[in-house]
Amino acid sequence: MKLFHQLAAVSFALSVTNPVWAAEKPSDIVGVKLGMTADQVRMALKAHDPNMKIVDYASWKAAPGVPASLAKIRGCGTPMPGGVGPYDVCKDAVDVSFGHISKKAIFIKRQVRFDNNTMLVKNVVDSLVEKFGAPSFTRDTSHIWAYGTDGAAIKSIDCAISDLNLPFAEHRAYCANVYSAYIRQGAGNFATEMHVNIYQSKLFFEEQAAFNNAVNADRADKEKAAKENKVKL
Repeated sequence: MKLFHQLAAVSFALSVTNPVWAAEKPSDIVGVKLGMTADQVRMALKAHDPNMKIVDYASWKAAPGVPASLAKIRGCGTPMPGGVGPYDVCKDAVDVSFGHISKKAIFIKRQVRFDNNTMLVKNVVDSLVEKFGAPSFTRDTSHIWAYGTDGAAIKSIDCAISDLNLPFAEHRAYCANVYSAYIRQGAGNFATEMHVNIYQSKLFFEEQAAFNNAVNADRADKEKAAKENKVKL
């Protein structure tokens, strides 16, 4: 509950052309925090589960002025039959997406699989509420904790995304702090899967601006070089 009250109290100022974001502490999923480097993420995952298998899961492709870089790390706890390498099916999987420029964590996803009939959906929801406070919006077994740039709760599902929604243009500037959870139910009232995501729009927009600046700088350098090397007739 302390975390929830801290987030609800965060105040932001936003102008139409130049968002200004107040400083705040990012939240975590199993100790993995937004803004961490790849090495910090690996350490946090090992602290969560010393036996967790950690692999580099995906890479950003190179762009003009921007070299290729690590895009995602996956931590796999208790691999299950049905996958190979980074595509293992896991009882506890944590996927962390990194910025192309910053090389820091900008999106965290956790997926936990439960054996049938071992945990009530209510117990899962209670655990989420204990960590994040009361959701700002609930529909069936989907829950979202979304806060705007003014710190107010957003009572809709508009801010709920997944890592499949990258790149950054998909995100809404007014979704400042977002935590979303979806529980897939099995037979009866029991949960079989829980998905939890966390992100901050601030990080996406900073990443987008840095990427655009790098590409534009590379273009300007090439245009300048082309002019200097122009053949005089």
